Amino acid sequence: MGNMFNELIQITDWATDDVSGTGDDFTFTPAFPCDVWGYVAVVSTKIEGSAAGAAPVIKVDKRPTAGSDTGRGDGDVVAAATLPLNTAAGKGIYKILSTPVALNIGEQAVVEVTTAATGVVYHSLLIRRKIEDYKAATGGVAAT
Repeated sequence: MGNMFNELIQITDWATDDVSGTGDDFTFTPAFPCDVWGYVAVVSTKIEGSAAGAAPVIKVDKRPTAGSDTGRGDGDVVAAATLPLNTAAGKGIYKILSTPVALNIGEQAVVEVTTAATGVVYHSLLIRRKIEDYKAATGGVAAT
């Protein structure tokens, strides 16, 4: 196995998300077991403060059951990622985790804006596939 960061995959929300309102912006539903290693926002419209001068804050929550908020975490995948004020369009903002968070088939990661401000971004998660777990997670039945 090579350098772990060379093996990361970027999962992106292909639609831009306006961070001027709070709530869920992007949901990732893995088709294979994986580890989430970080969050990235690529800015398409400059990040500016709210009326109170606050910077936007993003959390990534884990849903134990896809499509259901029962048992949903609060920043348990990525705790508060504050997007720096005055970040220009075309720049990337990232938060790398010191310990990855596992996601399995049937679970979801939900990117949520918890503090709103002015700006538009593309949300991304950095993941590493756990191919060694795929066979077990799918029941171990090979296609013919």
